[in-house]
Amino acid sequence: MTITLFITFMTAAAAVSGLLTEAIKKAYQNAGRKYSANVIALINAAVIGGLGMAAFICFWGSRGRSIILSVL
Repeated sequence: MTITLFITFMTAAAAVSGLLTEAIKKAYQNAGRKYSANVIALINAAVIGGLGMAAFICFWGSRGRSIILSVL
């Protein structure tokens, strides 16, 4: 992986993370519920981590261990 590709992935993850945070806040506001920064961070980390792992497995493969890696 080149440094350019790494920086591109990091920039995309940061952009998606910011948009996801705002979407979660708006969803809580529309539901009339108070939200905690810790809950938003937890949801954000789970979604971004899951999508990042799935992208890594799809693009670089896992040599037959994709099901095991997806569960972990």
